[in-house]
Amino acid sequence: MPFVIFDFDKDATPSVQATQVILAASKGFIAPDVANIFINSIASMLKIDEVTELQRRLASIEESLGVGNA
Repeated sequence: MPFVIFDFDKDATPSVQATQVILAASKGFIAPDVANIFINSIASMLKIDEVTELQRRLASIEESLGVGNA
């Protein structure tokens, strides 16, 4: 896969990052298949964050109830 350079704000919201990727693809800075990889990576990170947060919340609830895996 070729090295690509385009404007990407690592601190932006995921939707803004996805927009940056789509704009880069529309301007020809990155190939559409590479843009798809970036978008899928952003979506995967969101899913990881979601699962991590749910695990944290569940552990907190279980701790407050005095139950959980030992």
